[in-house]
Amino acid sequence: MSYGIVEDHDMPAAVTLLLVLLLVVGPVAAQPADCNGNGLPDVGENLPDCDQDQLADVCEYAGVQPGHALRFVGLSGYVMPGPTLAGGAITIEAWVYPFDAIGKRSIVRKSPNNYWLWIFGGQPRFGYLGSAGSTYRIDADVPPLEWTHLAVAHRFGSATVHAYVNGVPVSGTWGQEPAGDPLVDAGPVHIGDNPTGDGKYRGLLDQVRVWSVVRGPAQIEADRFTTPDPNTPGLELLLTFDAGGGDQFENAVTGARSEPAVLDWVPLAACLSCGPDANGDGTVDLADLAIVLRGFGSGQATRGRGDLSGDGRVTTTDLALVLSQFGLVCE
Repeated sequence: MSYGIVEDHDMPAAVTLLLVLLLVVGPVAAQPADCNGNGLPDVGENLPDCDQDQLADVCEYAGVQPGHALRFVGLSGYVMPGPTLAGGAITIEAWVYPFDAIGKRSIVRKSPNNYWLWIFGGQPRFGYLGSAGSTYRIDADVPPLEWTHLAVAHRFGSATVHAYVNGVPVSGTWGQEPAGDPLVDAGPVHIGDNPTGDGKYRGLLDQVRVWSVVRGPAQIEADRFTTPDPNTPGLELLLTFDAGGGDQFENAVTGARSEPAVLDWVPLAACLSCGPDANGDGTVDLADLAIVLRGFGSGQATRGRGDLSGDGRVTTTDLALVLSQFGLVCE
């Protein structure tokens, strides 16, 4: 596999400028990273902030539920049997780590005329088709390259939607208030895909859940960082992606499996590394900067090849991560 290494004489002007800034300003003062938390309310108030950036990264989230996530690169999604909710209520939950905030990014959709949850322009959207149909626009941002927990709960036929971002209630508006129960559809559930058009997801997904009940804020908060019992009343779809290998994933509630496909499993072991320490030697230094520069421009990169943001590419985002944490010493 070729990683498209960029030679020094091909270095983009932005990279050269950042190197000059590093030489002029000098490295930031080394600071310890004990990977046991810094007292900040990151992802669970007491979880580790291994790279000390005050963000909910893969490392921090993995400290809660070690296992695997699934990576999507915007080329295809995955199909599996799923619940058809013909009445009553629905709650959809998912941990998302989008690679960008561009256009429509579908998380889960019952194909083609039932319920859906996606991100559009960096903001969540929920909807379903009934005797009328519309999408509920949630007034909250889902930043790229961060883990965010999304939840939306709704009783069909009503105008009320309860939406939560990282457990915090947020408001929104209907484009057109839907009426009645959703259309009954025997089609499958699409994960990371929109079967009716564009909108394939780019990023990581974990803990995708669909319920046939309205979950309250206390219930959503209680299960944000844990995996619910598959036998919990009202739980219809539970995707943990913790198989960690193979060409299918499973609904832990019913045992139904996705159609065979090439899956990109991403391990989420607690504190895999210390921030932008690309070579894992415990220090963010010139060696890590060199790894990023050698891999700059690669479109099929790994962490060891300079992809520190987890989006499969080596870009100025990865370079900025090294420069912002330069000199960091990990205990």
